[in-house]
Amino acid sequence: MVHSGKAAGTKQVSHSYIVMVQHLIEKCLIMYMDLEGCCKSLAKYAHVQPAITIAVWKGLEKENSDFFKHYLLTRTKNRAKAFDAALEAATARLCSQTLGGDMQFDARDGQRLAKQTV
Repeated sequence: MVHSGKAAGTKQVSHSYIVMVQHLIEKCLIMYMDLEGCCKSLAKYAHVQPAITIAVWKGLEKENSDFFKHYLLTRTKNRAKAFDAALEAATARLCSQTLGGDMQFDARDGQRLAKQTV
């Protein structure tokens, strides 16, 4: 964590400020942000210096290593799912444009879909 001190070039940081930063980081975690995104957001919206955000984040990682391992895995899976969905949509658009929209294909397996009539 961040230590209060009076060494050259360091500011004294109160415990309540560190707790506030910790709560803000937890809100970033709920939104599946990474450290870089969290630093940028807290600097922009809460005026927290990135060095403080990084120090508190690293302290949380050290105290909750199992949580952060699972968090990273979950973020990776969610990003892969989002990428797959975007790729599938782009492939469907490309097929539709290439075929003039007359035929539709399932982007996952290339099978022709029956044209739906309403």
